[in-house]
Order: sequence, then C-alpha cells, then structure tokens
Amino acid sequence: MMRGSTLRLAGCAALLGTCLGCSLELHEVGLPGEEDGGSEDGGSDAGCADEGLACSGDCIDPTRDPDNCGSCGTVCGAHASCETGECVCGTGFTPCPAGCFRLDNDRLNCGACEHACAVGETCRRSGCAPE
Repeated sequence: MMRGSTLRLAGCAALLGTCLGCSLELHEVGLPGEEDGGSEDGGSDAGCADEGLACSGDCIDPTRDPDNCGSCGTVCGAHASCETGECVCGTGFTPCPAGCFRLDNDRLNCGACEHACAVGETCRRSGCAPE
C-alpha cells in the first residue's frame, strides 16, 4: 500500500510537449524518508505471529515457504525446498543460476551449470554424446 504523495503524469505530451510514437513508463514512489509499514508485503507488523511474514495478505513462515523463501516472492522452483530461509536443491540436484539441475543428464547443464550440449547431442553421465 503506497502512502504519501505520488506523482502521476498523464502521458508523453504532458512531459515532453509534442511526442510522436514514444512510450513512457512511470512508477509511483514515496517521498524520501517515508517508510512502508510493511503491512502489505514484507512486514512483520501485519498480525503475523512470531517470525511470520506478511506476503500478499497472508502470514507465511519465510524459513520454510518455498514460494516466499527468506522474503516475499522468492520462489525456490522445481527440485528445491526452503530450509531456514534458503532455497536448497534436492538430493542429486546441483544449484545453478537458473535453478536446480541433474548435471549427469541435463542437456542444458551437462557436467556443469550452463554447459549445453550441441544440437544432435545428449547428456550422458555428465558428458555430451551423440544422440
């Protein structure tokens, strides 16, 4: 919930005079020094018990919630769980920038994160091989 004054502009013409084919994206921002009380997202003062965190109107446990792991909106993804507020890959899976993968048979992460096999190859035992 945004509190305080915000700035809204009607469109390009209001800011730039005459503007053809432009697009302008504006975001609401609070005034300097204004704090969001956290009642909508990320606050602990929204009636949540103990270590609970208010995310999208729900009280969650950020130490175990895989859709809000450690903070609101931090999703662990496939083959991962949330443990003590950190996303942890399941047994046999390796943490890579794009998620958790089995490096022994994943064509896009073969033997190492982000090491993709070429067209016509597959990943076997952590190495690229002809299909």
